Amino acid sequence: MLTTREPIAVPEVRGLPLIGSAAACARDFKGFLLEQWRQHGDVIRFTIGRDRFTFFADPDDVAHLLRDNPQDFTKAPMAFLEIPMRRSMLILDGELWHRRRGAFRASLNVSAAAGTASQVVDKVGAMVERWTAFADEGRELEASEEILAMQLDLTLSTLLGPAVTEADRRALHGVAKTMPWFNDRNLAMPVIPPSLPLPWNRRMRSTAAALLDVVTSAVEREDAATREGAHVLARVARAGALAPEELRDELIGLIVAGYESTYCTLSWMLHVLSSHPGWQERVADEVRSLAGDAPLEAAHLSGLTVTRRVVDEVLRLYPPFPMLVRSPARPTDVRGVAVQPGTWVMVSQWVTHRHPAHWIDPDRFDPDRFLPEAARERPAGAYFPFGEGPRLCVGRQPGLVALVLATATILRAVQVSPAPGHAPPVPTGIAIRPQGGVWIHVTRRPTSAGTARAEGSTARQPAGVPE
Repeated sequence: MLTTREPIAVPEVRGLPLIGSAAACARDFKGFLLEQWRQHGDVIRFTIGRDRFTFFADPDDVAHLLRDNPQDFTKAPMAFLEIPMRRSMLILDGELWHRRRGAFRASLNVSAAAGTASQVVDKVGAMVERWTAFADEGRELEASEEILAMQLDLTLSTLLGPAVTEADRRALHGVAKTMPWFNDRNLAMPVIPPSLPLPWNRRMRSTAAALLDVVTSAVEREDAATREGAHVLARVARAGALAPEELRDELIGLIVAGYESTYCTLSWMLHVLSSHPGWQERVADEVRSLAGDAPLEAAHLSGLTVTRRVVDEVLRLYPPFPMLVRSPARPTDVRGVAVQPGTWVMVSQWVTHRHPAHWIDPDRFDPDRFLPEAARERPAGAYFPFGEGPRLCVGRQPGLVALVLATATILRAVQVSPAPGHAPPVPTGIAIRPQGGVWIHVTRRPTSAGTARAEGSTARQPAGVPE
């Protein structure tokens, strides 16, 4: 049950003439929100150009906005996102959004996501096998670029099917390299129309056109034979609920959003776990107890509880997207704070996931925060890496399946540690990318059989405990 709030005077952030806080947000939007929250409290107001924002950090406000009163708030129109994502449900609202989301929901639910489990295990396993060459030679490895290449391939194959070509991969790679530059500049300068031929807009239009060609070709060649597949395009095409151009736009939106969140989270996963060998051991022990040396399968997901807690904690510290924006559909209030149409309301996973009233020592890595008894004590809006309410990310289930299986597949095969001489990656951009890369050393992990032989002559050592 949400609590009421005593009447408050909402503090205003003093920005610069004409542009408000645009410069600070352009440098580091999530850092700006965190700094202002620490200085002013759970509700603040600021401006970017002519746009006026009210920011809420309290979990009860998050639940009010996203879960309990979604009818009072519309999706913030960000015209610049139509360049890479076209008219997809990720940026639509109203009846059209509802119909499109319904057409994809069944194809992205738990059972459908589990159907792609073997692809996740195979592609991540092939990536880790390449990493073992670095382990054998004692070389360091920059893991985030490897993860990006693997995730681009996985995203295309699970959405479009097995007939993915090298040209298709190059097209998506072009989008992946352009998106951070494009998003960060447009988000920091919302008063500038995306139609202006600025460098980042021109480059994004070019790379988005290449991806459009890839997806259009995939939709056109989807026929009775290929519709028997398990990939998302085949599942949705079989249902026949969307016209080809609608199907094309939705697939483009899912491709662009889908690769980014998993790539970023897995990169931060390795960065965090490289300094926590105890948690690596706990995950590896869990995988050994469930599967031995056999390949992981969808049936193992329910038993990977330690792995899931590790994934949840990384998502808390490094959510794939650090903020959500809505616009009031009518004059209303958020637990007593008045907000008006034509303004924006904002919540931030980056901030609320670090709220000390709900997370003890919030900057510390501790997956046991997600033990069932601990999770029950937190309010609903304290943790929302994939959003909340009716607009909960439609790709949440396949994303979690991929993250859990990928983490388990990596840590059953190798141990990772920080590579000396490299600065830690800097979380930057709208999608929290690891700027500077994730530099690690990789060590082969013994197989279960090898471990059993070693333990036959000595007492078993206890599994590592979390730091």
